[in-house]
Parts: sequence; C-alpha cells; structure tokens
Amino acid sequence: MTITVDVISDVICPWCYIGKRRLEKAIRVLDGKNQVQVHWHPFQLNPTMPKEGIPRKEYRTRKFGSWERSLELDAQVIAVGESEGIHFAFDKTKRTPNTVDAHRLIWLAGQNNCQDAVVEALFRAYFTEGRDIGNRKILIDVATDVGLDPKSAELMFNNDEGPDVILKGRELSQQHNVDSVPFFIVNKEVTLSGAQEPETFLQAFNVSNNNSRPTKLLFVCSKNKWRSLTAERILDGVNGFDVRSAGTENDARIKVTAGHIGWADKIFVMEKKHRRRLEAKFGDSLSGKEVVCLNIPDDYKLMDPALVDLLLEKLSPQITIPD
Repeated sequence: MTITVDVISDVICPWCYIGKRRLEKAIRVLDGKNQVQVHWHPFQLNPTMPKEGIPRKEYRTRKFGSWERSLELDAQVIAVGESEGIHFAFDKTKRTPNTVDAHRLIWLAGQNNCQDAVVEALFRAYFTEGRDIGNRKILIDVATDVGLDPKSAELMFNNDEGPDVILKGRELSQQHNVDSVPFFIVNKEVTLSGAQEPETFLQAFNVSNNNSRPTKLLFVCSKNKWRSLTAERILDGVNGFDVRSAGTENDARIKVTAGHIGWADKIFVMEKKHRRRLEAKFGDSLSGKEVVCLNIPDDYKLMDPALVDLLLEKLSPQITIPD
C-alpha cells in the first residue's frame, strides 16, 4: 500500500528541515514494506517580506525583541539539528529571503519528479551554506546541482509560471487550519503538527494504513480511446487502486468532468496540453490535487505492448504496482 505524506513547510523554517530528517528516519524503518510518496506544499512564514529580503539580524531582532534572544533560539535549534545530522550555520546566513520563488522552484521540481531533492538542496543551501535562496541565480544553481534542467527553471521565472502555487498552498493550509509549520498530512486523513519524532510518524502511518482505502487514480488523454484507457485497463483490479480514465476533447469516449476531478486522489495526464486543458476548465477544482504529466505521445493503439511497457515505466516512480 502506498502512503502519501503532504508536507506544508517553508524553506527558511529550521524546524521544517528537522521535521524532514525525522520523517526520513520513519520511512527507513518501513524498510520498503510501503512505498511513501512525499509532496511538498508552500507556506510563507513572512508573506509580506520584500522581494529582496531583509538582513537576517535586522529581521530577527525585530521579530524576537533583541539579537541576544535570537541567538539563544538559534543555539537551541543548532543543538537539536546536530542530533539529526544537520549542521546549522546561522552565522553564514546574512539575509532572510522572500521565499515565493523558492516555492515556485519546488513546484517545478514536482513536475519533474525531483521535488524532494530540490527541497533538500534548498534547506542545505540556506541553513548550512548561508546562500540567499531569494536570489533567482542561486535558485537556478541549486536546481542544476540536483539535476533539474536550468533552462526550465529560468523559463519558469522569466514567464512568471507557477505563481498560483502560493495561493493553492494557502488554500490547503486553510483547509487544515495550519498556522505554523511543518505540518504533515498522511494519506489525506491523519495530520501531525510540528517536527515530530520518527515514532509519531510511524504511528500515523499505521493508523492511516488501518483506515486505508484504495487510491483513486484518474488517467487523462485526448479522446480516452488508447492511452488513458490502456492505463485504466492495466491497473483495473490491482489491489490498492480504484482507476478511471477520461478525455479532454468533446468527442472523447468519456469526457472528463468536474466529478472526475473531485473524485481523484491523483491525476495522470499523457501530455502537457492535457494539464493545460484541465487547468483552464477546472482550475478551482484542481486546487490541492496532484497532477502528473507522463509525457507519452499519441503514437500507440489500445493495449499496444510498447504502450503498456512505457506506462509501467513512467508510473513506477509514482505508484507501487504489485508484481
């Protein structure tokens, strides 16, 4: 059974970094018995932060009343971080940045199946290397270091893509009354606030598994005759999944509706144009939904063996399909 963990966090929150380490410890204890999919969602600790950020000493003094109090709090975090293998170097951090662009980069990484690596790299860059992660050039460098195409990141920033990620994150936070981070949602039902110990995560996993229901998967292509229908057929009856398929065009075999979107836990589209069509027609309904593009061209017929193999290859990083 796949366990999903939605994490609401900010990349300048040290407790979010600590929470990530503790979550990872819990996942390792599972030892592959369950696949765990972690999805990162934005939260702004400082929504009114100027785009260029503020000198950290100035910001922390204003927030905590004195620089001495800030240093005391830093020392507490450093001690906890050391126990988790994180070497916080607050003395290197000169600015408290605006994190909107960092969250946009995390969103882009999610579209390219490298979200966790980018989140880790951003935490490391800010907390241990003292880099200004409000600077777009530094963000692109961070993305490049973990294998994300720098041109795609640059294009996103230049074309102002992904700004609604903050709004969607805010909506998710409001749904769960989140006012501090990190905040974890296990299988969309069990919630944990704060950087919990690994044992607490494991308890949440167990509770969620005991109450688990099949994961609802929706596959979308153009006419719902070949690609999405093939995906539905190869997963039909597979334990742990409830599967449907639909198409975006008017003459589709089954045309995608708002009902499909609301029903699905996870949506797979075959091409980027299908995601754009869903966003254009069901923008509000897609809020909080994970939409994954498989990048499978319209070159196959129904149940074509090559299509089946390609679907299984593309889906394997996303869901656990029993042998």
